[in-house]
Amino acid sequence: MKKGSKKKPKAAATTAATEVIAEPTRRLTRVKTSIDINWGFTEDCTFAGTIINMTVLGCAIQNKEGVEVEPGKTVFIRFWMPLERILKIQVVHTSLDGVQGFGARFLDLTEDETETLDQMIQMFGDLTKEDQERDIE
Repeated sequence: MKKGSKKKPKAAATTAATEVIAEPTRRLTRVKTSIDINWGFTEDCTFAGTIINMTVLGCAIQNKEGVEVEPGKTVFIRFWMPLERILKIQVVHTSLDGVQGFGARFLDLTEDETETLDQMIQMFGDLTKEDQERDIE
């Protein structure tokens, strides 16, 4: 440090840290889907449902059998992506617009499962774009 120079106030370090934390995050793509699944509180997945929308982080599930679920509860879903998979999810909320069901986030996904979900989302997103383009024509 040169003679006569002043130290930066400690607040500057705090400001810099705040700026890093406040960086914008990547917006996730949520796509509408209609994927029949089985779900349950064990890997047996004895209840019927439909994934009605999803992101790589989670999904909304129509609860076709009206089974009661609570936020925070861990459940399993079985579906084919393209092979049969059983994924663990955690219920986040139980209020879906106009549909009996719940929103959940995926837990403990492998890299392969995450990549497959990402590909599915791209595929459903492309299908949605095609439908929108047909509606315009």
